This record gives sequence, structure tokens and C-alpha cells, in this order.
Amino acid sequence: MSTSSHRAQPDVTVPTKRPATDAFQIPVLVAGLLTIAVVWVGLSYHLHLREQTAREQATRDVVNLSVGVEQHVERLLVGVDQVMGFIADDFFRDPKTFDFHAWLRRATSLEHVVHQMTLFDEHGDLLYARTPLPAGSPRINVRDRAYFQALAANPDQGLYIDRTMKGRITGAYVMQVARRLAHPDGRFAGVIVTSIDPDYLAGQFKAFDLGPQGSIALVGNDGFVRARAPQTAGMYELDTRTLDLPSKYFQQFQQKTSDSFRMASPYDHVTRIYGYRSVGTLPLIVNVGKSLDAVMAPLAAERLHAQVAGAIVTAVLLAVILVLMRGLERGSRQRAALARTNATLAEKEGVARQAEGRAQEANRLLSLAAQIAHIGHWRIELPGNALFWSDEVFRIHGRDPEAGPPSLEAALAFYHPDDREAVARHVADAVETGQSFSFAARIVTSDGRFRDIVCRGLCEQDAAGATTAVFGTVMDVTDLRQTERAVIDSEARYRLLADHTSDMIVQVDLDTTRRYVSPASRGLLGYEPEELIGTKPIDMVHPEDRPAVAALLAELGDGRRTEALKRQRYRRKDGDYVWVEVGYRLVQDAAGRPLGCVASTRNITARVEAEQRIRASEHRFRLLAENTGELIILGHDDGRRSYISPASERLLGYAPEELGAMRLADYVHPDDLGLLYAATRMLSRGQAEATCEYRARNKARGWIWVEGVFRRIPDAQAGEPTIVATFRDVSERRAQGEALADAKASAERASAAKTDFLAAMSHEIRTPLNAIIGFTDLMVASGRLPQDLQRQAELVRTSSASLLMVVNDILDFSKVEAGAVALDRQAFDPRALVYNSLAIVRGAAAGKGLEVRAVIDPALPKGLVGDEGRLRQVLLNLLNNAIKFTARGSVTLSVQHGGATEAGERLRFSVADTGIGIARDKQDRLFRRFSQVDGSIGRDFGGTGLGLAISRQLIDLMGGEIGVLSDEGVGATFWFSVVLPHGTVARSIALVTQAPAARRSGHLLLVEDNAINQELARAVLEVGGHTVDVVDDGEAAIRAVERSRYDLVLMDVQMAGMDGLTATRRIRALGTHAATVPIVAMTANVLTDQIEAFRAAGMDDHIGKPFERAALYRLIDKWLAWNAGTAPSDLSVAGLRAGLPDQQTYDAMSAQVRPERLAGLLEALADELGASFLGGDASAEERDQLRFEAHTLTSSTGMLGFTALSDACRALEGIHEQRVVGEGLEVFRQDLEQVRSLCRQAKAASLVLLREAQAGGARSITNT
Repeated sequence: MSTSSHRAQPDVTVPTKRPATDAFQIPVLVAGLLTIAVVWVGLSYHLHLREQTAREQATRDVVNLSVGVEQHVERLLVGVDQVMGFIADDFFRDPKTFDFHAWLRRATSLEHVVHQMTLFDEHGDLLYARTPLPAGSPRINVRDRAYFQALAANPDQGLYIDRTMKGRITGAYVMQVARRLAHPDGRFAGVIVTSIDPDYLAGQFKAFDLGPQGSIALVGNDGFVRARAPQTAGMYELDTRTLDLPSKYFQQFQQKTSDSFRMASPYDHVTRIYGYRSVGTLPLIVNVGKSLDAVMAPLAAERLHAQVAGAIVTAVLLAVILVLMRGLERGSRQRAALARTNATLAEKEGVARQAEGRAQEANRLLSLAAQIAHIGHWRIELPGNALFWSDEVFRIHGRDPEAGPPSLEAALAFYHPDDREAVARHVADAVETGQSFSFAARIVTSDGRFRDIVCRGLCEQDAAGATTAVFGTVMDVTDLRQTERAVIDSEARYRLLADHTSDMIVQVDLDTTRRYVSPASRGLLGYEPEELIGTKPIDMVHPEDRPAVAALLAELGDGRRTEALKRQRYRRKDGDYVWVEVGYRLVQDAAGRPLGCVASTRNITARVEAEQRIRASEHRFRLLAENTGELIILGHDDGRRSYISPASERLLGYAPEELGAMRLADYVHPDDLGLLYAATRMLSRGQAEATCEYRARNKARGWIWVEGVFRRIPDAQAGEPTIVATFRDVSERRAQGEALADAKASAERASAAKTDFLAAMSHEIRTPLNAIIGFTDLMVASGRLPQDLQRQAELVRTSSASLLMVVNDILDFSKVEAGAVALDRQAFDPRALVYNSLAIVRGAAAGKGLEVRAVIDPALPKGLVGDEGRLRQVLLNLLNNAIKFTARGSVTLSVQHGGATEAGERLRFSVADTGIGIARDKQDRLFRRFSQVDGSIGRDFGGTGLGLAISRQLIDLMGGEIGVLSDEGVGATFWFSVVLPHGTVARSIALVTQAPAARRSGHLLLVEDNAINQELARAVLEVGGHTVDVVDDGEAAIRAVERSRYDLVLMDVQMAGMDGLTATRRIRALGTHAATVPIVAMTANVLTDQIEAFRAAGMDDHIGKPFERAALYRLIDKWLAWNAGTAPSDLSVAGLRAGLPDQQTYDAMSAQVRPERLAGLLEALADELGASFLGGDASAEERDQLRFEAHTLTSSTGMLGFTALSDACRALEGIHEQRVVGEGLEVFRQDLEQVRSLCRQAKAASLVLLREAQAGGARSITNT
């Protein structure tokens, strides 16, 4: 019942109370959705940053590349402009002599760059063109061109760069650059135009790696492109200023010389990131662009990965939200859900730990890779410059990591001093500009070793673009650099060997095509190497040799042979055949596969022909050997004799069979066996021929002298004779030779005794004469003597001068008679010789009231080659004789041109007077030594009778003739004729002035052991205004120059104690200022070989005793001027001799450079000469320093034409230390003294040339 009543109750749904946790469902849902939004926003921001970083990196790359492209373009255009500038300057100097084609031949550096180079006149008509126009081509005129109109209107316009357009000559697209030409008066003379190949620039641009669809363009400020890679149709006609482009780009180009922008290219419509840079001061802009799509392409995969990761995270978060929602709905499942969540977190933690382990392992492997690759990394924190180094950086620097990283300043100090400034600049520029960088440099390790490194860095920046740190890597490339240098050196050595060997070296492929041919092909085959490259050797082989050569090449090609040697004939370019010996060697790769062959080809035509001649003449040789009077023996290297001619019986009395059975010791004198063995040993060492004389036993006559001539037989085959020897009896010749040698020795002893006697007598006579003439000259010049004593003193001076003349004549004749006179043939002006000779004797003629005149043939050449000094000596002798024997009237010196011969120009000099004349029957005595017409001549006029004899000897030495035409009472005409070759007279390098040179006062050291000569010289020098210190031997002179600074040393030669030559050598070796002080020999020794000894010892000049005061003053003034840094006013080519520059070389240099540049070179050379060779030569280190100074001067002196000094420096540098050890120090010192002497002369010459150059520079500035 109860049940029924329960069932009867109405079915009422009682609402249940919602759990309290339902209130958290909405916040959880909102939080989950926000978390998902944050994840996607973070991913989007990350991708945005990556894209921004990629664009910024691309921007830095294109900006950096634009710098390199801009520099390349600027160098190219500056090079073209320089060449056109040189041509324009040359045209400006003299348009009439301007040689355009000569310039084109020199401008080889533009060969691959330039399509055409042309020159147009002021009317626009073509004058010259690099590529000639075809015959019948229409006239080319560029008057309508923009560059022509601009340059014609504006004289100050520099380089004009026109649009790239089709050239009217070539018909191809060219970028035309032009420069104005002007007449000397500044008027417009036309233009020179260079047509640059834009394809060449495009090819250069392609060398830069910009990725897919990258581009480089050279654009003018006018909006037209000059060159572009890649090229597109119609791009040269497109004016980008007329397109719908943002105007800000052109404004940006004008405001900033370098920057970046992004836009779609008007040429191919590809959107790129561009970096641009203005090309120097030129109206050009370099654009370097990377495709934006190509830059962003690497990020596509990363974007996909990020989206997948975001989706996964979103799914996970949605799952978590769902779980939380269900947890909130189902509180009963809360703990289970929490457990599952903890498990999931634990699993993720495990995954994280595994990832951390993998990251640590990756770092370890990265560290190992860095050690293997020698790459370390570093980082500079900004601001503060805190530096971090990886362990590998410490290892590369050889530093201890425990010491911690150094400061930035200390790290920079580890770089090589030559690289330190550049490294610091790279880092500073990176911090300032935020751009990446890379450089190669050297560092100094802690143990002082140098290492090569390559460093790369980039800047870390914050969101505002400020640099916060600099991160970089450093790689040790020392081993790589050493390997590169070794490879370069090895390749250079092998190429040098191949290019300079006399054998032709050829490299061929497997199909025998030549790929390399050495320059020896010119001499061997008559072909240039380029003509043979690409051809095959078999085509030039003689038809008879071709099958064998083809088979040999096939064996080499398939590897059956690796090397071979073959005789064959090659056809030369002229069609003749030459015999060659070719050595083939197979070239293989590392796996042993054949790559080709290297062949060395040698000309053996002479050897083959010699073999043929030997075989052809063998029977003739045997016939001659059987019948000649000389003994002929064929021998072998082992001592066997395979043939002895029948002449053995006539020479030694033994039949060939008897002689063949005998040993050498049986018939050769025991004392001469060594000579015979030495001769045969010379052949065994490779000498072709050896000769010796020895005594051999004749069977009947005993010992006789025999001459043996041993010759090696070339290319003797195995078993054949290798030596042919001939023997003859020279006993009679030997006896005659010994007699002649005895006679020659006696004559040489007599000549030496005569020379020694003359030298001694000359010295002994000159020494007292020096005092007599000197003191007499002082007394006469003082003006303090009474009239009668004044007259007597003048007579003493005149008599002393006559005695000195006698001594000089005797010495001159002795030298001529002994053959000791060597002619010094140099270029000279015969007119100057005539006027100079007359000027010398004019005073003596005026004293007698005689008229002196010259008659010169107008056809006389201006430049001839001969010994001007000896010609002057002859002329002065004839002129002085004419004045001596003429009481009234005149003396006439005439020069006639006798016509040209193969040897040169014939000149006839004649001296005519109106004197006493000479009887015809007595004229034959005139040219004999110590002979006069009659005894009264010597009594009335004086003289030794040697003057004309000396003159005749000198003219004979020159290959000329001398004679006289005269009758008694009507005067005489003495004449001589010579043939002289043509020559170019070297101009005087003096700065000619009308005023005499100013006298100089100096501090002089007089080295003289004779008390009388000391007093005389001191008096003369002090009268001349000089202060004088006097010492009496060489040792005292050395101490004096060490103690005091002198302007000049006057050095006697023959002195008690240390002589003057030894003292001079010791002074030159001091290594101080004294080593460069001018030293002048003042001695009575005046013979030629004595003067040469003075120069060899290091003396700069000499003056003989007795001396003339005026001559001594002039000599002192000359060397005081040199020592003061200026050249003497009368310095000339003849005065400086070898110290002067070669005229052609110097003129060529002065024509190529401006006067101010030439002056700078001369001034630098003078300073360098003054500072060179001051050190000693006692030790090897000092000699090495002197060799280095010689090496330095070799090129600089040779460039300016001082060839004698350049050659002497090269010779000094070549005297290596082994030679000094083997031959002694004197061999080095002799060349050193020669170099020092030439340095002093060259310095004086360069100073005078410097004044000329400075004067020339001033004139050019004035004229401008």
C-alpha cells in the first residue's frame, strides 16, 4: 500500500544545486584562450624579428658589397681617365708631334676593357681610332654628341661620362667617357673618347655572389643605366627619372653618398633590397641588390615549423582547458586529472633533461670542431668594452685561460705592430656603424712567434638599433698561409725554370694537344709559344719519323710506358727540319690515372751533324793519321790505347807496336809525369781540351820536349775511344821561347829601372822646385821687394818654370815611348777645343804684341769622339812654338773638315805663324827627340826638343799624320790630321753664370814631412784665407781627422813613417765624418800609374808639385763647395767623368716626370749618397750592411742614369763573404773605395742637376 501510494505521487523533478566550482569555468576558459593568443602573438613576433634580422643582414651585405663594387668601378674609371689625361697632356705640349698610336701601344692595361679609343678634332671629325675604320666607311662626326658640346663649351670640364649607347664606329653598346683636348694657347682642340665595354663591367659584376635574382647596376645621376648584371632588353634607353618611382630615392642619392632602400626594379620588376654608393666624385651610383624573395626563402621552413609548433601547443592548451573544465564539472575526477597532469609534467621534465644533455653534447662537439678547425669566438660587451675569449682563442694567442681574458687594449696590443691600427679601426667602425666586418692580420704569441689569423665580427643591437655588443670568430690560418706561400714559391720556381731553360718544355693532354709551351720554342722552332698551344706534336714530325713517334705516344697514352727518350726531326716555321731529342714523362693523378705528358725537347742538330761528319771523315782521318808528321793516339778513360799512328817512329824512334807495349813511365820524364796525368784528369772532369809540354825519351836522341794536345771525343759510344791526343816535337821552339823570355825579362827590368829612375828623379826635382817656385811666387806677389830684387825674383820664377817644363816633357815622352799612354776617348766639341786652346795662349801672345785668331770650317761637325786632352796638348805645343818663334805678326789656328769616311770625320788642324820659318833641308830633324833645327835655337829660344816628338807620338797613337810646311824667313805652318768618329756631346751640367765663383775659406789639414814645403804651403794657404793645421806623417793625420772636423785634407804621398796612401785608406775605413772628408794628393809623384794608385786608395783629386797658386786655390774652392753641399760653378761632364749620369737615360727620365718631381728624386738621391757607405768593413756584419746599402742604391742610381755607380754598387753587392774569406779583405775594399769615390762624384753631379731641375720647375710654373 505504501508502495502504491508512493507510485501515486506525481513525478516531480527536483532541481539540483550547481556545484560551487562552476563559477571558475569562465575564468579558466578566458585564461586558456589568452594563453593561446599569447603563444601565437609570440610566434608571430619571433618570425617578425627573424625576417627583420634577415632583411637587416641583407641590407648590410649589399651596402658592404657596394663599397667593393664602387672601388672597383672607380679604379677602372680613374685608370681610364689617367691614360686619357696623359694623352691629353702630351697633346697639350705639342699637338704637331703628338703620336696617338704610340700611346695606344703603351696603354696595354685597357686592352680588355675598352672597345674603342678615338680622338676627334675641334670640328668633331675623327682623327685617330684604335680600331681603324673599314675602307669606304662614311665620315664619322660627333659634333652632336652631348660630351662634345659640353667639353667644347666648358674648358674646366674634367672627365665627362656619357650615356651607354650604340657607338657609331663599333655599332655595339658602349659607355663613352671623354676628356677635352686643348691647343697650347688653351683653345679647344677636340676631344679624346674612350668607349668602355659595358659587357666587361657586367662580367666583373657577376663575380660578386648575390644569390638568385641578385643584381648590380652602374647608374648615372641622369637616371640612365651604364652597365648592369643581369642585363635586360632595352635597359640602356630606360630613363628611371620618368617612371612612377618614389621621388625620395633620388633625393636620398643626392643627400647621402651611401645608404640602402627597397623597391621593385624598373628593369625586371623584381623586388630587391638595394645598397647604393656614389662612385667617388663622379656622377655615378653603384646599386647592389639582393632579391627579397631569395633573402626570405630560408625563413619559409622556419615559419612552417613555427606554425606547426603553435598548432601543437594550441591543441595541448585546448586539451588542458577541456580537462580543467571537466575537472571543474566533475570534482570527483580532480585528483585523477591532477595525477595525469603531474605525470605529463614529469615526462616533459625528462624530455627537457634529455634536451639539456643533447645541448651539452652539442656544445662539446662544437668545442672539439672549433679546436680542430682552429676557430675561436669572442665577444665585446658595450658599453665598458668587457672582453670574453673562448678557450680556442686563448690557445691561438698562446695565452693561459687561467689568467682570464685581457682588456680590449691589451688584446689589440697582441696584434703585429703593422696590423694593430687597421684592427682597431675595424672594431671602432663596427661599433660606430653597426656593420659586420672581416679582416686578415698577424698576432704575436706569448713566445714571440707570428701567426696568421682571419677574424670576422658582427654587431648585436637592441630594438632601438644601438650596438650592445660585438661578437666575432677568429681562425688560425698560419698553416694555410705557409702552404699557400710554399705553393706560390714552388710554382714560381718551376715556371722560372721552364721559361728560362734552353730546352723547350711542352705539356700535352692525353690526345697530345699542347696546353703549355715554354719560350724556348722561339729559338728551337721559330714559333711563338701561343702559336703552338692547341696544336699536336705529331703534325710537325718528319714523315719518316712519324710512325715511330705515333707508336710511342700511344704507349704513353694507354699507360704502357711512363717515360721515354726519342730522337726525331721537327719541322720549323721556316720549313726546315731540325734534329731534336725529346724526353717524355707521363703525368698521373693521385689514383694513378694518366692525365697527359710533359716533354723536354732539345736541339741536337749540331750533334747529329757532327756524328755524321765524324763517320764520313773517319776514313779520311785514318789516312791523314797514317801520313801526318804528328803522333796521333786514340785512348780510353781506363788508360788503354787503341790506336798509335806510324809517326811514333819519327817522333820517339819506337814503332807503334813497341810504344803500345810500353808504360808512360818508360818514356816520359819522371818530373813531368804529373803534368801528363793532370792534363788527362782535366778531360775526365768535363773539359773539352787540355795541353801540356813535357820531356819524352827519344830512342836515339835522348830527352826531347814534346807538346801533347788532348781532346775529348764528344758523344763517344761505349767501348769506343774517348780521347784523341796529338804529339809534336817542340824542342827547338822551347829553346827559342826561353831565349825570348830571357830577353823580355831583361827589357822589362831595364824599362822598370828607367821608370823608377824617372819617377825618383821627378820627385826629387819637383820637391825643391816646389819651394823655389812657391816662395818666389809669394815674393813677387807681395810687392814689397825693391825693383832690382823684384826683377831678379821674376827671373828665378821664369827659370824655375822652364825647368819644370823640361821635367814634364821628359816624363811625357817617357810615357809615350813606353806605351803607357792610354787614350781617353770621349765625346767633345771641336770648336770648344779650338777656342779653349787659344784662350790659354792668348796671354803669352798679347805679351809679344801678336794677333791670335781662329779659322773654323762651317762644315765642322759639332760632336766627335776622341781624346780631347791629348789633342789640346798637341795644339798647345804647336801654338806655343809658333808664339815663341814669331816676333811680330800673327798666329792662326785653322780647322778644316776633310770629308767623311767609314771610320768617321777627317779633320785637319793647322797652326800658321809669320815667324822666322824653317829651311827645307832641316825640317826632317823637327820631329826627332832632343833635336832642334840648329844649336842656336836652344840658345835663343830654349826648349828640350821633345815637344814635337811627343806630338808626333800622340798623333801616331791616334792613327793620324803630322807635318810642316815652311820656307826660311816666311813663317811656318804645322799641321796634323786625324779621323774621329761621330759622337753626342754631353751638355754641361753647370749653372753657367757670368760672375766668377766666390772664394771660400776653410779649415784645412796639411800633411807634409818636408819642413820647407810645410812653410811654403802654409803661407800660400793662409794668404788664400784658409786656416791650416800641419802634421808631418800619416799616423798624425789619422789622429787629427779623428780629433777635429776638417773641410779638406792636403796629403803628401811619400813621407817618413806612414805614407799618404796608407793613411788615406785608414781614414776612409774610420766610419765617421772623417771617412767622407775630401782628400787631395799634393805630391811630386805625377805619373799616370801613380795617380791611379791615389784614386784607388780613396783620394778624391791630386795636384802636382810644384803647384801654381791659382790652380791650388781653384782646386780647394771646388772641394770646399762640394763639402758644403753645393757643386763647384765650373762642374761639367768632363770634370766628373764616371760620376755623371748617362745622358739618354737622364733625358728620358726628365721627359717623363715633371720638374718638381725630378727635383724631389735628385734631392733624395743626394741625401742618400751623402749618408751611404760611412761604416767600417772589418766585420762580416759591417760588410753585410755595406752590401745592403749598395743594393739599395743600385736601382735608384740606375733609374736616374748614374750607370757607372749603379754597376759598381751591383759589383760590390756581388762580393759575397765566401769570396772575402778566400781572396782576402782587400778584394772587397778595392770595390768599396771605387763606390765611395763614385758616390762623391755622383752627389756633386746630382746637386747641380737638382738646381737645374728646380730652375726648370720655376720656369714651367711661370709659363703656366
